[in-house]
Amino acid sequence: MSAKNAITPSQKRDENRRNARKKSEISIGMTIAGVILWVTPMVNIFTTEGANPSIFALLVYVFGAWAALILGAFFVSRMLISQMADD
Repeated sequence: MSAKNAITPSQKRDENRRNARKKSEISIGMTIAGVILWVTPMVNIFTTEGANPSIFALLVYVFGAWAALILGAFFVSRMLISQMADD
């Protein structure tokens, strides 16, 4: 490895910080996505005129979104745990 391509300790530290920040931003994004996913069907129930929304479809949607968020949170937590172990 030549001297030009060598990674300094400060560059490595900065890269680790960027990776940690990206992973924490993913968890914030998942929280925002969860709020949007759950508020949307609740608003549609009260704003649709004349249409009778299917309660079964609503329940499948809400619990499906909930399951997807749980799986996403599981994978994000694993990424964060591995990041903490590397530090």
